[in-house]
Amino acid sequence: MYKTPKQKMSFYKSKKWRELRQKTLEEQNFECQECKRKGYVTLNDPTKHKTLDVDHIKEISTHPDLALEPTNLRV
Repeated sequence: MYKTPKQKMSFYKSKKWRELRQKTLEEQNFECQECKRKGYVTLNDPTKHKTLDVDHIKEISTHPDLALEPTNLRV
């Protein structure tokens, strides 16, 4: 379902994804979970160009059924 770059881009531009992404950022306090696990806390800094990503733990190309599953996401 999300195997080609065009399919992935369409998904990441969808309203459902954008809303879930924002909700995930808020629920995880805009903190990088990997940095937090290592004892660091990295917050989104609006003065920098890089923003925090919301990643799929299990990739959507191999697990399309988990594309919008909140437990499959981390900041």
